[in-house]
Amino acid sequence: MGFGVPFGTWFRTDLREYLSDLLLVGRPLCADYLSLDYVRQLVTRHLNGQADLGLQLWSILCFERWLRILPDWYRNPTVAVNGGSVIR
Repeated sequence: MGFGVPFGTWFRTDLREYLSDLLLVGRPLCADYLSLDYVRQLVTRHLNGQADLGLQLWSILCFERWLRILPDWYRNPTVAVNGGSVIR
């Protein structure tokens, strides 16, 4: 059902720099939850063509992006509901 998404190919070509910038440069936020050494090992193995880890890297990339938007959402709630009343 459906179709396959070529994450592996994209991460080695068009999205290579994006993947590297998010997961290899500096300290990604996912390092608070995942082994940074292991994540970097996965990225390196994939980019070197040792393994096709596109789906795994896609999951980690989505997690990293989610973590990067979460603080803004969490710190700036726009509406709180209290007993049925909307408080702004």
